[in-house]
Amino acid sequence: MKLRTLIEAKIAGTTVLGRGGLRRLKAEKRAWVALVAVVGIAAAALAVGFLVFTNFRLIASIGAEIGRAEIVFLPAVVMVWVLGFFVAFPVMLSTLYFSRDARLLLALPIRPTQIVAANAAIGYFVLLGLEAVVMLTAFIAYAPYAGSAFLAQAVLTALVVPLLPLAVSILAAALLTRLVDVSRFRVGLEAAGMLLLTVGLVAIQGFFSRAAAGDTEALALVEGIAGFAAQFESRFPPVAWLARAMAATGWSAGLVVSGALGAAAASVAVIVVGRDYTRAVIAASESRKARPRSVGKAPMAQRPVWRALLAREIAILRSNSAFLFETAGEVAIFPILLAIFAFATPGELMTMIRDVVVAGGPIGVLAAFGALVLMGSLNTVAASGISREGRLVALSRALPLSGADHMRGKLALHIVLFYSSFVVNSAILVAIMRLDAWVVVIFAVAGYAFV
Repeated sequence: MKLRTLIEAKIAGTTVLGRGGLRRLKAEKRAWVALVAVVGIAAAALAVGFLVFTNFRLIASIGAEIGRAEIVFLPAVVMVWVLGFFVAFPVMLSTLYFSRDARLLLALPIRPTQIVAANAAIGYFVLLGLEAVVMLTAFIAYAPYAGSAFLAQAVLTALVVPLLPLAVSILAAALLTRLVDVSRFRVGLEAAGMLLLTVGLVAIQGFFSRAAAGDTEALALVEGIAGFAAQFESRFPPVAWLARAMAATGWSAGLVVSGALGAAAASVAVIVVGRDYTRAVIAASESRKARPRSVGKAPMAQRPVWRALLAREIAILRSNSAFLFETAGEVAIFPILLAIFAFATPGELMTMIRDVVVAGGPIGVLAAFGALVLMGSLNTVAASGISREGRLVALSRALPLSGADHMRGKLALHIVLFYSSFVVNSAILVAIMRLDAWVVVIFAVAGYAFV
């Protein structure tokens, strides 16, 4: 089977982008699903692109003042490599070792190396999508300072950049499956990768927002980027080659060298993993089947209905990386935003906010609590618990329990997740505003009543 045919089959079989998937959606009168997916992806890309663009425009303008506007591509390349690994690693782990068609493909007259190469191509296309969001913003930020040969050389360089994180992701996924039983931790690894990706973007934006707001210390740090860029280029020449090649201002042969090294790394990764791929897939499959289920010493012991339903909600939550990421975003992003707010807000403005809260006495403390409640009202853990039912809704309806009983289980999960997040938010806010420690206790008690 040709590699191109195998890649097309993988795309058609694993996504709704294949012709078969689109026909199935039309037959089921659910073509709107594909439209919603496209709109959602486009909205996310625009949001991330705008966030990154503000950073790159600042770097390019500072670089232009010292005649080095091309240094904007240094953080762009590093960002694609780092974020690309967080994206490609779970993708390669899932498609190589936990895809439903992995063992089926091994039974066909296809070399294992071809299967690995097809999955690597899928990962490469995913990374190109991520890179398009990052690099397009860097292109726009650099365009006012670009030369005539910039666009053509930049596009060629962009095709080379994802090769290194792809190769590292393939090797890392293969190594991890050999060292541990990944089936136990796969969902957690995928969710952790997505959460780290989000946290990284928020943290980067927070730093540059502080710089753009005029904080002298942060501006001095950003203005020192030229010296940092020189040190970085001397220690990591491939990054410098790609950045200069993309800007069409430096050694164009660096593009050829970087492309050759990246292609060689990806090829070696595919060949190395392909040699042991059959054994690894079979071992991963057998491990999932043979893993004993933890049923406890007294599986029939009685317990309150709400506790049993809470345990069921937690089990559903842990079964899917998307569920975990959704929940982590709902309960963890606001504490992270509070911490970023403390760092990103200029010192003079932060002092003014503290003075207003402290001078207000009980009213100021009540206003701070109101802000926490307002942000907490955006939490949707309980509502999303209903959407997580999916095909299990028939089982839920078959249980001899009322709808109110099921909602108590979901409410218990909401309290466990949301209240713990609310207490953490309260502690962070009290620390930021430099309030008395006893305020945390008041917030915790009042917050439970709010929950």
